[in-house]
Amino acid sequence: MRSGALRRSVKIQQPSGSDDYNQPTSWADVATCAADVRPMSGRELFEARRIIPEVSHVVTIRYQSGIRPRMRVRYASKDGVRLLQIEAVINEREESRWLRLLCTEKAQA
Repeated sequence: MRSGALRRSVKIQQPSGSDDYNQPTSWADVATCAADVRPMSGRELFEARRIIPEVSHVVTIRYQSGIRPRMRVRYASKDGVRLLQIEAVINEREESRWLRLLCTEKAQA
């Protein structure tokens, strides 16, 4: 991937508080970075859904340690703020250059 493809500014957030049912009630920013955000389609979607049935988007960012599933990606689009729950984190070719985040879109509460 070329760095010029990272056209969106996104925030990676982690839960910072939870309710009695261990559901996040607040989120804290962990990082702000450039990203390529796109909906999955075709063969890529078919393959990803074999592992995570609800996956809908892939977010590509430069490698950062500490990014984990259960965090989320928050970014602004033409339709308003969008929230993507990180379901899987893939270190591309284990080179520690790029991370692919397989995500599901969540409705904003």
